[in-house]
Amino acid sequence: VLFKLTQTGSVLTYLKEFEDLANRIIGLSAPFLLPCFISGLTLEIRCAVQAHQPMTVDQAAGLAKL
Repeated sequence: VLFKLTQTGSVLTYLKEFEDLANRIIGLSAPFLLPCFISGLTLEIRCAVQAHQPMTVDQAAGLAKL
């Protein structure tokens, strides 16, 4: 379910939904979460975030909020 989540509203709403789902799933590694988070962003935001090559979900979320 987490990897199918997509941003349909604001970045903050998407981030909250993503974190809520991620916290329910045990055993997910950080390297898996980052591409999963980025792939759910809208195309425009996804491209901007990927251009900065974030290393963590927190970094990616910060860039997405900009």
